[in-house]
Amino acid sequence: MSTAPSLFWQQLMLLIGCGWLLFEIRHGWKLGLIRGVMKLAALVAAWLIGTVVVTMSNTFLLLFVSTPSSLLSVMLAVIIGVVVYYLILLLAALFFKKTEHYDGLVRWILGLGGAFCGLLLGLLFLWGGISLIRSAGILGEMRLLKAQRQGLSPSSDRLGCTLVKLKRSLEMGSTGAWLTQWDPLSVHFYETTQESMRLLKDPEALRRFIEEPSTQKILALPSVTRVLRDPACQEAMRSGNILPLLQNKNIQILLQDPQFYSELKSFNFLGTLQGSSKKQKNDQREKYLR
Repeated sequence: MSTAPSLFWQQLMLLIGCGWLLFEIRHGWKLGLIRGVMKLAALVAAWLIGTVVVTMSNTFLLLFVSTPSSLLSVMLAVIIGVVVYYLILLLAALFFKKTEHYDGLVRWILGLGGAFCGLLLGLLFLWGGISLIRSAGILGEMRLLKAQRQGLSPSSDRLGCTLVKLKRSLEMGSTGAWLTQWDPLSVHFYETTQESMRLLKDPEALRRFIEEPSTQKILALPSVTRVLRDPACQEAMRSGNILPLLQNKNIQILLQDPQFYSELKSFNFLGTLQGSSKKQKNDQREKYLR
């Protein structure tokens, strides 16, 4: 299966987006102004909490799980955000009525207000959808890299090819350039994830990253050392299973270590990655010149 961008796929995504907007406007009319505002508030609350989760977990997951941490952080943030979102919607449904329960002018005011809220909500979901498709595309690229390392053809992973094709189709042309300008995730997020993928693909680059002074400074902390030497933690890291890590005693001690958080705060992940990659290229150039 080809991963080349497709104009048809881009147009199909735009058509689905327009259909989603119309659905949200109609649904907003039915919910009414009050519940529409609550729905917007739920989305904003979920987004803010998810952003905090990404910030706190990003570097932590990078050091202890052999997968680009940005993707795992986003997955964790999405789960927590969805729980917060639907909890607020449940409370709104319990305490506020729909438009159909009112009559006359009040019904029109609440209905139009709800439709406007639906329009805003639809735009916000499409805004987040840009990030979702681009992040899923990075996940697809990871799958294709894994297949390549195993000596398989990239086309053998149809899901990976599909995710990459969606991302490239969304980003293609002037329309794609305009859409990506509205991506709520920063360019730094994608740069960090791409560098993480290169790091995992190249054992030599990974070794150099670990040997960087800023990385060694974190790994030398007593609380970190205990985690790295714990057989249970090592097994959970190899399998990518996060739940046992969170329940592990040494991990809990690490999470309560203020020095660890201080080092994480000052740790420049992207700069360290790029520095190790630059050193590797310089060494390769010197070796070639010899």
